[in-house]
Amino acid sequence: MLFLVGLAWGQDVRAWQGLYEGMLIESAEGDLDGAIGWYEGLITGIPDDDPSLGELNFWLGRARYAEGDAEGARKALRIAMDAPDVEDRARALLAQIDSEELRVRRLPMTYKFSSGTGHWLHSWKHGDKGYLASEVPPSSEDPALAWHTNVVDRETDAIGLWFDDRAPRPDAIEMDLRSGDFAATLRLIVEDDAGQRWEYAEIRTSTSAWVRVEAPLSEFIPLDAGSGSHPRSVRALSLWDVTAYTRPDRGENVIYMDNLQIR
Repeated sequence: MLFLVGLAWGQDVRAWQGLYEGMLIESAEGDLDGAIGWYEGLITGIPDDDPSLGELNFWLGRARYAEGDAEGARKALRIAMDAPDVEDRARALLAQIDSEELRVRRLPMTYKFSSGTGHWLHSWKHGDKGYLASEVPPSSEDPALAWHTNVVDRETDAIGLWFDDRAPRPDAIEMDLRSGDFAATLRLIVEDDAGQRWEYAEIRTSTSAWVRVEAPLSEFIPLDAGSGSHPRSVRALSLWDVTAYTRPDRGENVIYMDNLQIR
């Protein structure tokens, strides 16, 4: 296997051999329960600083997810994310699990974020840039979605939500946006089942007032060559922070969203 290449001298090769045997149980024999038990036994029997711990927890999380145990998979993948050589794969799989469970299945949909962050997820590719929470914005009384981000030269950040295959295509997206520390430049993008993308007009937020965004799907323009004039289906909706390319402000910022409507 590729992850065995370059194994540092002195590591406990037996743990890596055990991992390989667990993968054979899972893939060749199709015994997920047996593989899960094998991975768990290996993890219990090695010290906390063993270099194979991250890889073992990744494959344990993967097997648990395949078995239908999403919460058990999350626990293992969070441990795997502490290992630098496994972090990206673990974060990607964790994002996949979350996106599957949080897919939009019915329209129209209205969300005010009083008790959570709704269907939105922070992009796993920008995992170190920030996080999402339900918080009360300055000079407000009710909670909103709070997207904590960090504006760095030549870098973007993004959040997104996904639509179930059986959900109808949305006709419009509406939301209120506001910044906490400095004005932000945002881009709203939809993606269809083939990965083609369309973009709405540039959005600029304010720190002193809410900006109402009313984005009919008919007003999105194609971003990719070969895209039709308008998307026939929508698989994902994402909101991008591109402030680093349009404004001089740098550092930590909070982008608030409220009164989301998708119809």
